Amino acid sequence: PAPLLAYGAHPTAGSTWRYKMDFTETTLAQFVANHGNTWRDEGFDDSTWAAGGSQIGYGDSPRDEVTLSPRTDYRTARGTQSGPVALFRAQFTLAEVAAVSGITGRVLFDDSCAIYVNGIKVYRHGDLTANAPLTEYTETTTATTRENAEANFTVPLGLLHNGANTIAVEVHQHDAGSSDLSFDLRLSAV
Repeated sequence: PAPLLAYGAHPTAGSTWRYKMDFTETTLAQFVANHGNTWRDEGFDDSTWAAGGSQIGYGDSPRDEVTLSPRTDYRTARGTQSGPVALFRAQFTLAEVAAVSGITGRVLFDDSCAIYVNGIKVYRHGDLTANAPLTEYTETTTATTRENAEANFTVPLGLLHNGANTIAVEVHQHDAGSSDLSFDLRLSAV
């Protein structure tokens, strides 16, 4: 397999991602009103988003994040809380899709996630409610959070084209009391 995107662990960086994690209840609603789901698409302008090497997140001890992201004060009435969702975007390049027999990946997340390639969903963690992306908090089928969980996924070759392709990931917090967030993703072509 040829690596397209790589994991990182402090202090060694993986791949570079653009990310947006500064959401509060109000700014998430504004973002959805202004952009809907277009942030998943290839043509979306993420040039104003922060950029950093993976793993990206905060709150783990011992630290495994390469890029420490800021926490967001979500609900001051309950103390400092994490933002409800974090968005990540990166590109990977395929010289010739016809020469590829498969694309596989592995995602690290805390607490739930969904993955899109060129705007199309390729993976949704089982705990993430199917029709509720970018809501206040993840609606899950379990009462427990996921700490640095990992899952495998496959990218259908029909979604890809020669040149740069876009991968977008939404990572959801389980609840308002979540004190950490982790994200990383590796991708390989066969």
